Amino acid sequence: MESKSTILEKAYQYIHWLTTPHESFSNMAVCPFVEPEIKQEQLYIDIWNPSQKSFMDMMSLYYESHKRSAIFICQDSQDIQWSEVERKPIQITLNKDNDTTLYPSAM
Repeated sequence: MESKSTILEKAYQYIHWLTTPHESFSNMAVCPFVEPEIKQEQLYIDIWNPSQKSFMDMMSLYYESHKRSAIFICQDSQDIQWSEVERKPIQITLNKDNDTTLYPSAM
């Protein structure tokens, strides 16, 4: 298993690639939203291994950081192989429910 620093370094390299203009996107960045988050120190990045912490624990750490955006690097575990996980239903649920789950008074 790779070290946390190696995993994070690979993530930062990928994020940098996302900020680089690309001809397939009319010479715009693949993800134009990530660079401002990085420059303003508003991007929370952490590694999540479900056998070590619950997802809600990870979300709590993100909320406690007071940052606007988060990337969780999901490690495979004995129970979960991320390449086999359908992500869209998870994203829809997070977008809809995470504020009320973590902070019911926010609604």
